[in-house]
Amino acid sequence: MRAVPIGGLAGLIGLGGGEFRVPVLTQVIGFPARAAVPLNLLISLATLSFALAT
Repeated sequence: MRAVPIGGLAGLIGLGGGEFRVPVLTQVIGFPARAAVPLNLLISLATLSFALAT
């Protein structure tokens, strides 16, 4: 049963979470959209880089 929360968190952080991160950054945390989109891309780039290195 520990795999379910870990898998869910990985989905939110990973590339599939991009659709989830932007609304959270803008509406929940309060980032302006012009700051949230580049931050979202940076998180996706970090995820891809780590996956490539692994």
